[in-house]
Amino acid sequence: KYFCDFAIKQNEQNQFFYNDKPIDKEQLGAEIATWDKSQKVTLKVDAAVTFDKFVELTDLLASHEIKNVAIVTKKESKQ
Repeated sequence: KYFCDFAIKQNEQNQFFYNDKPIDKEQLGAEIATWDKSQKVTLKVDAAVTFDKFVELTDLLASHEIKNVAIVTKKESKQ
């Protein structure tokens, strides 16, 4: 089994990022379809991400029977 980091961040377009690269929902679904169903997935969710965008992502994972999901939230630091 391998570990997969999945980072979701919000920008003006509410864009998904996979391995720190932008990806659209269709491409992401195709990628998830290739994963082992028992693989552990970590969602790194920025605090600014809207709840409906988060639900969209978890629904996509669930539709591919990915259930071993850890969620890490991060608040944007102000410098």
